[in-house]
Amino acid sequence: MQALVMCASGRLTNPRSRLPQWQPVEGLSGISAAQGAAPYSYAVARAKRTAEQRSAAAIAEDLGQAREAGGLHRADESELAATLDLIEVAGGAAGDPLTRARDLLLHHVRRGCELHKTRVTGDSTGQAAADSLATLLSRLPTDNRLTKVIRQAAAGTIGHHISADAVRKREDRIIGEIAVAVFADFQARLNNEPPTIEAAIHHLMPRLSDLRQDLHDLLLMVYDAGPPADPQERWVITEHYRRTALEAGKVVVACEQLFQAGLRLGPKSADEYWFMHRADRLRSSLFRQRGDRAFMLDFSRSDRCHIHRGCDHLQSTAEGVEVYGRWREWTHSCYPTCEFERSLRLTKMCSPHAFLAEAYETELRYLDTGLSQVAVGNDPIVMHHGLLRDGGDPQQDSGH
Repeated sequence: MQALVMCASGRLTNPRSRLPQWQPVEGLSGISAAQGAAPYSYAVARAKRTAEQRSAAAIAEDLGQAREAGGLHRADESELAATLDLIEVAGGAAGDPLTRARDLLLHHVRRGCELHKTRVTGDSTGQAAADSLATLLSRLPTDNRLTKVIRQAAAGTIGHHISADAVRKREDRIIGEIAVAVFADFQARLNNEPPTIEAAIHHLMPRLSDLRQDLHDLLLMVYDAGPPADPQERWVITEHYRRTALEAGKVVVACEQLFQAGLRLGPKSADEYWFMHRADRLRSSLFRQRGDRAFMLDFSRSDRCHIHRGCDHLQSTAEGVEVYGRWREWTHSCYPTCEFERSLRLTKMCSPHAFLAEAYETELRYLDTGLSQVAVGNDPIVMHHGLLRDGGDPQQDSGH
């Protein structure tokens, strides 16, 4: 499959390669169709398009023209041309392309405006512009208020006295932020990566939970008098080490995707910042040397780690043998004064047990923020993947 690449100008290339199916934002499909995007009754002079095709600037032009047309529900194919073009490139899912384009943009508009408000809490103009832009782009076809009235109302709601033109100029800045997020969404989907930070968090958490439990069991394998005499038992232990190493590689990939999504996308919530930086800490803890992390990223992204004999492939090269050897040394680095069972202070724990404590804290944060309750079929993710089903203690869960 050809990879999607982005040239220095920010334009997508190889648009006609075999690409994964576009999936509409869950819970938003059909919003525009249900509300009925009736044609507007007044003429709007369309601005001339100047942005390069398949770029964030082209998406920004779509949003700007939709704002002038009376909202996304009133915008037609010509006003959302750049978004429709990218949806066509991404592949066909069921549904009208125009409805899918409106739904996608509405999702990003609402999220982008809310995030902008959290970032500019002391900026009354920014607050008013975020409110007015969200209203202008998401209003129903029956809302025929003048844009000036909507902007003045948004400023008046927060007791801010400013001209409607000043609010409009700040809206342009927010449109640029939203367009960057939309374009990054397309780029991530086309590259088969999590399109949002939240999606990357959902991708990471079940893998991190599995690794935490298996690594905890692995750290219990301490032999005072050497390994067991039974060859079958020694083989089981060896396989558990190697399979846990493969799980660690998959967690490194998921952490890398989450961290890169945070760098790539626009404004982030406080929770998204927390998970982004925690992912950076976790991937650095599992493989301390940068070269080892790079090797595991490359290996875990390849097909070799998904086939039946993935454990053998991990040690099929001299570099793989060295990386695996250093990882095993890391699992044996616990010392007698490690306070994993007696304290919550990470500085008093060995590195492997400190990783377990941080992984458990990450799962708790996942539960506390409500992210775990996103549905997977009929079950929440927390039940589907078995993350702390009873909210129990990690040491009790695995018998430590």
